[in-house]
Amino acid sequence: MILSFLTFFNAVTTPSERGVLAVLKQIENNQRISSSEVWHKKRADGKKVRVLIKASIVSLTEIDTVKQSFSAEVWLSAYFKEPLLKGKKDREEVDWADQWDPRIVLFNAVTVDKEEIKHNLILSDMDDIPIVQITRRVQATFKEPMKLANFPFDYQKLTIKLRSRWPIDQVELRKNMGAKDTIRTDTFTASQEWKLYGHLLCDHDVTKNDVSTSDKQFPLYNITMHVKRKSGFYVWNVALLMFLIMSLSFTAFSVSPDKPESRLSVSLTLLLTSVAFKFMISQNLPTISYLTLLVSVTLG
Repeated sequence: MILSFLTFFNAVTTPSERGVLAVLKQIENNQRISSSEVWHKKRADGKKVRVLIKASIVSLTEIDTVKQSFSAEVWLSAYFKEPLLKGKKDREEVDWADQWDPRIVLFNAVTVDKEEIKHNLILSDMDDIPIVQITRRVQATFKEPMKLANFPFDYQKLTIKLRSRWPIDQVELRKNMGAKDTIRTDTFTASQEWKLYGHLLCDHDVTKNDVSTSDKQFPLYNITMHVKRKSGFYVWNVALLMFLIMSLSFTAFSVSPDKPESRLSVSLTLLLTSVAFKFMISQNLPTISYLTLLVSVTLG
């Protein structure tokens, strides 16, 4: 409708009518889709694509128990066959901006500090259909709900969740069985508090309908690291001292029954000390609705 108005006003010469024409042009520009918006096209052949994932954890830099998050630098490689590139011999021959993309995102990433994406073309020995390799090096912070009932003797699973924005009838994410997933333990910066195990557990899944804004299901790929908390700090600096404080409560019986004010003074002092310890522990834990093992000990 706006275009028809513009056509009608092309012959307008009066200043007021030219002003109306300018307003209509502005409305038309506002209705246009932003040039930065990217529209992803479906595959022309309509076939379901199997994307193979290889994961390498370059470094696990931080585990925040209070915020229930962790930071890591990850190297991800996605492989899939692309019949449309048949006959291509080198990555330089391909305009990657026009190619189909599996649209893999970091599903549980809170912030992405750095990301590098590279494309490569691998010629297959089995047939003449090349394999596309998309490599991503990402530095990000991920959200991970932690189970803290056994704190500070707890194990945690730290999972990086990948998700394709294509539904499961178009894309499936699977582990690349021809390559080993790796994790570097020598670059782990929180080794004073945690023990990082040198293996990754990778498995595929799909989104649940009740948590999706669409009625479709989307493929997921989980990359899980395992860590164990080193409890020495809490045992020596909290549990042991709390045991000594509780033991000192028996000293109240050494005060003569004729001096109740002295007994109350000792008891209240020890109570306030216990409260101070409880406050210190709470700063190392998120707000949770259940008692941890350490809190149970401090409560006596």
